Amino acid sequence: MLLELPPEMPVEAVDQGLNALGSPDLRCVTASHSHEDHLDVDVWNAMIDAYPDAEYLSPDELEGDTRLELGEEPVWLIKAPKHSPDDVVTVFRGVAMTGDIETTKLDSNLREVPVEQRRASMDYLRDFPRRSEYHIHTKFSAHLNSLHRNVDWNHQFSYWDYAQRLAEEASATAAGRKAGRKWAQDRAEPIQLQRLSERRGPEHDWYFGSGSSADSSAEKFFLIIEPSADREDAEAFLGAIRQGA
Repeated sequence: MLLELPPEMPVEAVDQGLNALGSPDLRCVTASHSHEDHLDVDVWNAMIDAYPDAEYLSPDELEGDTRLELGEEPVWLIKAPKHSPDDVVTVFRGVAMTGDIETTKLDSNLREVPVEQRRASMDYLRDFPRRSEYHIHTKFSAHLNSLHRNVDWNHQFSYWDYAQRLAEEASATAAGRKAGRKWAQDRAEPIQLQRLSERRGPEHDWYFGSGSSADSSAEKFFLIIEPSADREDAEAFLGAIRQGA
């Protein structure tokens, strides 16, 4: 079985590999996805000419879990678009080749696949050992720049839901500002506000939240260093507190 057909890969190299394995026949040819550095069309066609009896499985034509038999052992091809629209993870003898799929996160550097599809693919891959009753102990990428042994498969395909996390952080920030503003309006003394204002550097701004500041454990608001884009908001906030608004 041949995985990956990069540009300018000579048929002779495949011949030599098969001879080294003592296997004159090539049973199957596929790739992790259709990007040119993984599936070059010219190489694909040259392989068809050289090995017309092999089974050619184009990534864009696969769906779900495809189980093959290789020497009476299962080979799984799992369709899971995440890095590209036709990503396929190959599993053999407990080892998974994941192509260019970025693991442990929902984001993808190319953004070719909608986020909902990425989420579904990560969930689908994470569930593979359960639905197949098959254990995976090793994972590596197509470029061999990532190799994990004794892998925690569930962890590899778990992720932070970025949109949900941003919403939760925004909600927590709003709640912190509200609590800090309420406390400052009710209890802060002018010297405390002045001290906070003086601590703000020329390159940063601050906003109020609930917690303890470095100046006194009695103060129930604190500084969070932020980029200077919030300067006007911070000034307006401080002015409102000083006026008792």
